[in-house]
Amino acid sequence: MSNIINVSWGDHLTAGEGDGRLNTIDSLRRRMAVWRDELDAGALHWREHRTQKDGKSISAPETRRNRTTDIDWNDFEVVPRIAHEMGLPAHLYVVLFDEGWPLAPESERKVSYHNRGHGQNHAWQ
Repeated sequence: MSNIINVSWGDHLTAGEGDGRLNTIDSLRRRMAVWRDELDAGALHWREHRTQKDGKSISAPETRRNRTTDIDWNDFEVVPRIAHEMGLPAHLYVVLFDEGWPLAPESERKVSYHNRGHGQNHAWQ
């Protein structure tokens, strides 16, 4: 039985280090090999972080420490290609119900432990 690797790319770009940032095609390829070979991955679920408009990739608004500005490749093309080369199906997913939680009290939202957008009322999806 194989595992499904669920990747929230935005989280990797924001908090990842080294290959774990997944900010280069080479680091993505190395991590996918680890997922397949060491974690018995049989499929990849890739959470959309950027979207496309008029054929160009755009990032989510500056609601968090946005580190996508150095990405010069299209994950919608690259991720499935590499996954398929490694024998893994790749599925894009979008979180549809991410914005419905009640907000924390304002006193908690002023001091985020994660980043300036964490816990705020930003509905960018």
